[in-house]
Amino acid sequence: MKKLLMLMLAAGLLAACSDKENTYEDEQKQAEEDLEKAKEDTKRLEGLTDQIGVENDNIDEDKAKELLEYEALGEGDTLTDIVVQDDEIKVSIEIADDVLDDKSISAETIYSRAGDALLDQEGWEVLTIDFFDVGTISMQRSEKETNEYGMDYFPVEKIVTSWD
Repeated sequence: MKKLLMLMLAAGLLAACSDKENTYEDEQKQAEEDLEKAKEDTKRLEGLTDQIGVENDNIDEDKAKELLEYEALGEGDTLTDIVVQDDEIKVSIEIADDVLDDKSISAETIYSRAGDALLDQEGWEVLTIDFFDVGTISMQRSEKETNEYGMDYFPVEKIVTSWD
């Protein structure tokens, strides 16, 4: 009787192990299928992300205006006109009356900040800013430099010598 009971118990264990092995194989197969689907979805999403990134990096008037008003202009400065055309950003700015007698210093600071903000954007090669009653500064993207942190900027020395 003990032998029969032992044989029945052994048969039950073998059947349970066989079921577990089949379950494991089924789960492994399902996991591999899920992984393949995830890889396909990842490729599809990367493609969409690349498309969105290209669209968002290209500058237009609205984006340039937003960047300049937020990052370059000081209190009381007024952006009066902006055009993005033929790879050039053309901006007209009226500098606020301030404590400095020489508005060219304020203009150079604004131009520097504008360069910092716009050099991250694609779709332009020349930045020209006309400062009312002061003059115009125009520089090529190729005149930029890159600091030790990988950030692009227009050097102040070049800005100062770029007055028209």
